Amino acid sequence: MDAISQARSGIVNAMSNAGGAGANLSNAFSHGGDPAAAAVDQVKAANALRASLASLKTSSRLFTALLDIKV
Repeated sequence: MDAISQARSGIVNAMSNAGGAGANLSNAFSHGGDPAAAAVDQVKAANALRASLASLKTSSRLFTALLDIKV
């Protein structure tokens, strides 16, 4: 898989994890779960999203630079 596909996959996974973590956080407050663990999962998902977006941005810049060299 190329870097752009990997970044896209990471973004999709992070968004899915963020949604699940948000639901878990809401349930923790309303049904007596562990809000700290749910909040940590939400922060982890946000960090994974930032990392995947940075990877996508870097891949895009590299691809553009390679095209500029070719031309």
